[in-house]
Amino acid sequence: MSGRFNIVVDADIPFIEGVLEPYCSVKYLRGELINNLEVQNADALVIRTRTKCDFNLLNNTRVNAIFSATIGLDHIDSEYCKNAGISIYNAAGCNSEGVVQYVITSLIAVAQREGLKTLPRTIGVVGAGSVGERVAALFLDLGFTVFRCDPPKKENIQIGFPNPSFGEYRLTTEDYYDLETILKNCEIVSMHVPLNKTTDSMCSGAFFSKMVKGAIFINSSRGEVVDDMALIRERESLGPVILDVYRDEPHINREVLKMTNIATPHIAGYSLEGKINATLFTLRNFAKHYSIEKLNDYTIQLPTSSKIEFVKDIKLTPIENAASLLLSTFPIWNEDRALRGAPHLFEQIRANYKYRRELTAEQKEILKQLLING
Repeated sequence: MSGRFNIVVDADIPFIEGVLEPYCSVKYLRGELINNLEVQNADALVIRTRTKCDFNLLNNTRVNAIFSATIGLDHIDSEYCKNAGISIYNAAGCNSEGVVQYVITSLIAVAQREGLKTLPRTIGVVGAGSVGERVAALFLDLGFTVFRCDPPKKENIQIGFPNPSFGEYRLTTEDYYDLETILKNCEIVSMHVPLNKTTDSMCSGAFFSKMVKGAIFINSSRGEVVDDMALIRERESLGPVILDVYRDEPHINREVLKMTNIATPHIAGYSLEGKINATLFTLRNFAKHYSIEKLNDYTIQLPTSSKIEFVKDIKLTPIENAASLLLSTFPIWNEDRALRGAPHLFEQIRANYKYRRELTAEQKEILKQLLING
């Protein structure tokens, strides 16, 4: 099949170079260099979020399929593609465990720095897709009271705020609550919504003013979900603010950056496992679209991870022990310092990020014992 069709591939997608060459002609380009001229003769694109697939990119090309090695699709004009007969594929769920790791690590890191002996125990997960559901499941297992909000599932939304006991409560499709209920009752609010017309600037002045005073706010979904000016105005009423994404990336509102407790350069899902998953999911989609059976069996071998060495220090608080466990795998303060020191190098810092390993089942069990039993 070599030479039968042409594709353009984002050069920053890991583990993909050399895989597709037996089946087609491949051109590798950095995401920001993929433009209309470069894709004139391409039949397909394999991209990330930095490539905006719209009229400007696709007009007068022969592109018939777009494969995004990402969870989100807000960088693709789906209506234009539908009208143009262009198929769209994404890698839904590929980095969900990486985001789970980001949320719990950032919370523990902030709690340690603030000198807290325990974390708040009520978390609202806004956006219950593949990522949000994983976040909810972990926190439930860690003994938190978990409530989810997902507007597309509003037929199951309940008004009110129950008090389920740990050990008896399980996530079901009936465990969704309206946004206002979550904001008024949850001490932690974590955003995991896709970006679309309904979620753009949903974290508005009204949103923040309804949150519990001193509540922790985390956004690792899309920067445009937050109204920056509203966040600035309501900052004093909030507790720690943790941001991994920003409006107008790679440009960051410096005032927003200053008010955060943790700021990282859009790397919440940047685990080694997540990146491998993204590439594998993309290859599977490619194989399906072009009926290339051999690609269905392609695998990427994970390197062997070092054995976990953790010994609980009885002189430390549960939060301090949890921080020792989590920060050894994901030193999140290093990324915070790098971004604050050179926010204008956002893309460079992100591109040079060394993919971390995800939390193992053993680490999660240790964390559970620390947070539940002390």
